[in-house]
Amino acid sequence: MLWIGAVLGGAMQAQESDVPIYAGVFSAEQAARGKLAFEANCARCHRANLEGTERGPALKGENFWSHWENETLATLFVKVRDNMPPNFTGAELDPQTKLDIVTHILTTNEFPSGHGELKPDRDALDELQIVKKGAAASMPNFAIVQVVGCLAKDAGRWTLTHAGKPVKQASPFPPRTSAPSDRPLGSDTLLLTSVQGFGPDDQAGHKVEAVGLIYRAPNDNRLDVTALRSVAAECGQ
Repeated sequence: MLWIGAVLGGAMQAQESDVPIYAGVFSAEQAARGKLAFEANCARCHRANLEGTERGPALKGENFWSHWENETLATLFVKVRDNMPPNFTGAELDPQTKLDIVTHILTTNEFPSGHGELKPDRDALDELQIVKKGAAASMPNFAIVQVVGCLAKDAGRWTLTHAGKPVKQASPFPPRTSAPSDRPLGSDTLLLTSVQGFGPDDQAGHKVEAVGLIYRAPNDNRLDVTALRSVAAECGQ
């Protein structure tokens, strides 16, 4: 039993280490600076223990996860940087201090510290997804992605069946040179919205490349399409 527990524990640690935000992306010293800055500037609305008041929501536990699960650290940082604290009349906090505050929020929500320090680099922070311990990272909602799958019509709605793994894209409008005909299919299904302008009737049953903004929620997986084109006349799933 001890051996089985050790194996399971090792597997869990390996899974968590595959999620970048659990690799110790900020230091304990940075989180300590953030705690001091939080207590001086944020506790009046959110309480020193982050449980929230009528003036500011809780920043830990269920309320934290309901707002930030599967978002990127860049999204949380920009929210704090640009909107917090509201109507503040004291000295303006610089972006690095606000990011330190974010690390304190992460520590309170049981994200581990490490040896490095986070910097207010939005592109780098965008690579860190906020997921629960033991959960696999997924593409954050409203990320621009490319997905390959089979174009089908179901009950009057266009769907991408046998959809493969979404690949993050820098632009919603891919160059014409990218034709991932050899990209593997998968087992996902996505509802396609805003698709009519891309001639779906002429591509029905094809293996297609779809680009757009992905959104996932319980019983609601969809792609708001910004580009769609056939890469093979048959899907071959």
